[in-house]
Amino acid sequence: PVETAPVETEPVETEPVQTEPVQTEPEIPDAERTDEELIEKYHIPDNWARQALLFAVRNGLMQGRGGGDLAPEANITRAELAAMVMRVLRTPTLADLSGFTDVPQGAWYHDSMAGAVAAEIYLGNGNGTLTPGGTLTREQAFTVLARMFGAAGGDPQRMYSYTDYSAVSAWAVPAVASLLEQGLIQGKGSRLDPKGSITRQELAQVFANALDRVADTLPQDAQGSYALPGQAMEPGATVEGDLLLCTDAPELELKELTVTGRLVIQGAGKLQLRLTGCQVNQLVLCRPTDLLGADRVNTVCANAFTRVFCNVPALTANANVVVFSPNRVDTLTVATDGVYLTVSGQVGSMTVRARDVGINGSGSIDKLTVERTGCRVSCSVGTRTDRIEPKLAALQISESHPGDPTVASPRVNFQYRLTSCGSKKFPATAQWYVDGSPVTGQVSFLLQEGAALSELADFSQALAAAQKTSSQVQLIVRCEGMERSVTTQVSLMDGIRQAAAKVRTQNVQARIRYSTSLYSSYNLYSGSFSGYLRGVSAGTQVTLLKSSKSTGARIRLPGGQEGWVPYGALSVYGGSYYTTSRYSQAVMEYYVNYVRGWSSNTRYLVWVNTWTQTVNIFQGSKGNWRLVRTGPCASGRNGCPTPVESTTIRYKTSRWEYASYYCHHVSVFDEARGFHSRPTAYGGGIVNWTMGQPASAGCVRLPDEDCIWIYNNVPVGSAVQIY
Repeated sequence: PVETAPVETEPVETEPVQTEPVQTEPEIPDAERTDEELIEKYHIPDNWARQALLFAVRNGLMQGRGGGDLAPEANITRAELAAMVMRVLRTPTLADLSGFTDVPQGAWYHDSMAGAVAAEIYLGNGNGTLTPGGTLTREQAFTVLARMFGAAGGDPQRMYSYTDYSAVSAWAVPAVASLLEQGLIQGKGSRLDPKGSITRQELAQVFANALDRVADTLPQDAQGSYALPGQAMEPGATVEGDLLLCTDAPELELKELTVTGRLVIQGAGKLQLRLTGCQVNQLVLCRPTDLLGADRVNTVCANAFTRVFCNVPALTANANVVVFSPNRVDTLTVATDGVYLTVSGQVGSMTVRARDVGINGSGSIDKLTVERTGCRVSCSVGTRTDRIEPKLAALQISESHPGDPTVASPRVNFQYRLTSCGSKKFPATAQWYVDGSPVTGQVSFLLQEGAALSELADFSQALAAAQKTSSQVQLIVRCEGMERSVTTQVSLMDGIRQAAAKVRTQNVQARIRYSTSLYSSYNLYSGSFSGYLRGVSAGTQVTLLKSSKSTGARIRLPGGQEGWVPYGALSVYGGSYYTTSRYSQAVMEYYVNYVRGWSSNTRYLVWVNTWTQTVNIFQGSKGNWRLVRTGPCASGRNGCPTPVESTTIRYKTSRWEYASYYCHHVSVFDEARGFHSRPTAYGGGIVNWTMGQPASAGCVRLPDEDCIWIYNNVPVGSAVQIY
């Protein structure tokens, strides 16, 4: 069957309209009509679902949505599915629906939903509603059908051949796996589409897959699968197939019954059941049951709470089970998570294939085999064998990648191979992290021997930021509440090197106002120039490197030649020759240690970067400097920039005093320049608060805490690099 996406519809299926009686010929029941008559009556399309729709109308499961239209491609509503379920079961017990707010007493679907709730096939939404007019997702419909047909304990391995198995909700996995195992559903090609809606014709197909006839009585030597009321069973009946026996009776005894397939007991309320002289391949209990006798029953499947008062050769527990003394179950398999068993009698061999199973009681288990985690046992056990699949307990993860990221190739493909994780397949998830942050959403996969995972991680931002020299890539694999991880260290030094190569200083731009001479030296005290180099034409664009009392200026010509000219020959451009961004610690340390290779006569080195307007203090020695303090500063204005130079802290003084203000904690590094506080008025208060941009006359202004720290901690003779 081809199955479709959800479309919300309101139920239109109604009770027959009451009219005045009209004398007509008796209408032929649908069960007695020919296929051609049914096709014409219900407008059944000629498609893949025709036979399933014929089955549904012939057996009274579908009645159409007004005017006889089956609306086969419409999404089925919850009320319509409840009606189909109860037209099969036909059990009389109705639950009290007063606790549900959306099922009116007079609605056409009231009794169907009340019957489905009584049989615990419908459980509600958990908020006092049943949403009769709402459509169902496929996994919701599958869960309802699994309860109805007694499908439970299926192996999830059945789902793993479908590409979207991981989209099945955890609560729906047992139902979907069981229906697949019994061949009642097939999916949509390679997909299960659990979150999609399901149409009326698709539901008809599932019912047709499960049953051959919904009948009141059983024909002689019935071939195929039947749904019958419990009271219809006469001694000595034979069913060559499955039998869905529907009864709300509190007691039921079946005699001389032969069922070659599954005998499913369905209905509402607690049941006392005895099978006498029956030959049954598998007995499936969907009601809370006291099993009083099970002669010649090969296997009992307990899908509801079951108390065993007889000997049973084999039992599968999908719900809580009590085995009473002196009875014996030869082979008992626990197939559903969270089951609790009480063993007061004897169990020959018990295999636990589910998680979080509890076993207690005064009886005994000869041989216990545990294959899943969380099994708690407090009764007598002869021998216990733990065969828990290795999965994550012994998982080995090997990683490989072609190389560390570079600016040219920032994307790195990490490949992982998983081994020592057992022969079966288990649903698991994988999550990748770079430096603790997830790089993708959680990925679902099947954990099995030799499974491969890969992740293409992009380090573009990390390389651009250049904040660290390496990154950690971590893969975390999670399965059944356990997790394992592997961490890979990758180098980001290529990004650090490239960022450090771009470190720059201020480049204050100026223009030569009139033709002048360029000199090699300038005497600050006499104001004289010497060492003629060349002439400089008016209009030449230059870079201002240093000015001395507005009389001499050191410049750089476009070709790179440097020298002195009269300050008055310059016209300094305005503009912001600085940035508010900062170099990372990794870049600064790499620049100081490897690009510049700076040294100092003390264990401290100070780097003033006038481009970022920061003062950076390093501790250590040449090639091994580590940044210990960094903060904003205010260097010289455009007309008198703090000069690019290598110098030292020459001396310290408590303050420099001026006419209306003073600067305190002064650490002098040049003829008349130093680190000091912002200008402070004699009467108190900061005269100029500017920080993080050029504002001084060539000194380096600092916040109080920073200039005091340098004054107290960085000794005279320490290197000062201004760039």
